[in-house]
Amino acid sequence: MIRFCFLEFIIMTTKTIYRYIVYILFFTAAVLGGFWLYYLNSSSLSISPDRKLQWRDFKLVEKINNRPRINARCITFIEPTIRNIKQKNGYAKIIVALEVGIDKELTQVSGSFMARADQPTKNAVLNHENGHYKIAQIMGYRILEQVKSYRFHPSSHQAEFDSLIRSQFLEWRKMDQQYDLETTNPRNYEKQEEWDMFFRTELNRH
Repeated sequence: MIRFCFLEFIIMTTKTIYRYIVYILFFTAAVLGGFWLYYLNSSSLSISPDRKLQWRDFKLVEKINNRPRINARCITFIEPTIRNIKQKNGYAKIIVALEVGIDKELTQVSGSFMARADQPTKNAVLNHENGHYKIAQIMGYRILEQVKSYRFHPSSHQAEFDSLIRSQFLEWRKMDQQYDLETTNPRNYEKQEEWDMFFRTELNRH
């Protein structure tokens, strides 16, 4: 009788464990399914690193492009990927994933600059290079907003998407060039402060 009860207890315990395992599996599947559904239906922008750049983010090199006068450079990228395309009320809606980051090989700082420059100069140069990174982030957000609000034609959505990206990339290049033109050669601290305020205003919107 005791043996039977003990065996029955083990069987009941095993059934309970299996029942909990089934519950956990169903719960996990529901969560993953919900996440996947959200992923397919939501545009997003990721920034990496999602912080101010530090000198450790720059590759130390002897010369940049064999030009000893260049102290540092920040090379950024915006990578758009179409995640999903939904047909809605006679137009196509594109779900896009945008990635903003730095090229870890081409984002560089000159070893001679790091050896000779005083700390205030290093801080000023690092702040300026962060400006290029912030421009990429601003343009990433602008692309995201445009894609989310744009009504693409069902049969030509890819061409329209490519055209939108090209247009924004041209604006990105112009802003990058204007930033350098106004703040460097010679270094203009007043203009740099104006741009820093612009960066804060734009990025605080998101």
